Amino acid sequence: MQINRLNINNLKYPVIGKYKACNKAEQAILSNAIFNNHNIMRNCNLTFSGSGKAFYAIREDGSYQRFTDRKTAENELSLAKTNIAECLQGKRNNTHGFGFIYADEIETDDKNGQNIVDKEKLKTAVDRLINSIAATECTVPVYAVDEKGKWRKFPSKYQASKALDINTPRIIRCLNKELNKTGGYTFVFPEEIETIDEQGQTIVDIKKLREFVSSAFTDSSMTSVYAIDSKGFYRKYSGVRKAARELGLDSVNISKCINGESTKVSDYTFVKASDVESFDNGKITINTTLLKKFALELASSGLKAVYVFDPSGHYTRYDSTKSIAEDLSLSKSGIKECLRGKQDKSKGYIFMYADNFEKADENGNIIIDYDKLDEISAGINPDLARQMTKYGKIYAVNGITTQEFENVRKASRALNIDENLIIYYLKNGRNPQNGEMSINGLVFTCECDI
Repeated sequence: MQINRLNINNLKYPVIGKYKACNKAEQAILSNAIFNNHNIMRNCNLTFSGSGKAFYAIREDGSYQRFTDRKTAENELSLAKTNIAECLQGKRNNTHGFGFIYADEIETDDKNGQNIVDKEKLKTAVDRLINSIAATECTVPVYAVDEKGKWRKFPSKYQASKALDINTPRIIRCLNKELNKTGGYTFVFPEEIETIDEQGQTIVDIKKLREFVSSAFTDSSMTSVYAIDSKGFYRKYSGVRKAARELGLDSVNISKCINGESTKVSDYTFVKASDVESFDNGKITINTTLLKKFALELASSGLKAVYVFDPSGHYTRYDSTKSIAEDLSLSKSGIKECLRGKQDKSKGYIFMYADNFEKADENGNIIIDYDKLDEISAGINPDLARQMTKYGKIYAVNGITTQEFENVRKASRALNIDENLIIYYLKNGRNPQNGEMSINGLVFTCECDI
């Protein structure tokens, strides 16, 4: 008997005494150990029942999630731990639309002895939850609206369910905007379509009603769309699903983009064809100016790179906070706190979003404001700024032509050569990396004496 190997940190099975097991085999071993030798139990890595007992969080639509401790459930579901405990103890039936039940009440064993959820027991638990919520929310009315805009008001979603013979969880999903329609109806709360007229009477706002009908009963998957990238290239697709399939994207995300819920999906933005097309003498005309505008907005929205200024005043551009954290061995949370303005520095580094220094031109090319970057660098380390300018103009000669630059930094930037290499060459007349009398075939001189 290998009782000392049992590690019951993720408990799934009913309690035996004050200990728990993961399957029937372990249950038998534990039972035998408790009966024969309590000292063996004290040497095992066992978890006591109570707050460590596994449980399920259940919603009205039948979805569920398994938890092994209340703290995790509290954080993930944004619920009070005391409310979860009271539900599990039977002191309350539900909290904020969730019901809670211990795992051993709805789990069973499959042929391999593994724990699985018993669908019948789950259905019973969901029905019990729905009934308990119905008892507390029976006075919240809802509107059921069909495709023609005809509406009917019900005292509650449960009465709507009975009258229209539609599953209550599906009505709830419509009300929560997780579904557009169900059973030939869309469902909305009164405050979404009601208004007050001049006489102070509550009436249905027909305009808002039509908007809901149009949104719910229009199949966006069959709507022609344009996919546009940041450089202004575009392509038309006969539907959302076809665009998703050919571009390897999620159709749900594309739908959100064309409905204005997001600005882009991967490297594209999407618009309905009707937004950029018009008919002229029976021919389709594409508004390329509008397409270019969408491309510019996409290019601007993508400028979420970050510039990092080190304690010496030098700065480097990174594409993401993740790459910064990995390269500089910094905490991502510390970097984000700086970017949100909650702290000035993290381990001596200053972080600023690239869109403070960059913008897209009309062709979608990124223009960098180096003067602004240099100004911040000079504020961090004035000596560095003086060092960049103390040599005056810099001349780079390749034997045929001579290039002139205002200072070391601008020469470094234009020639893509480290500024420290140029400074060393100006002082010593050779390349510190290989001892040659040039850097990348260029000989450097400066305006001022060194």
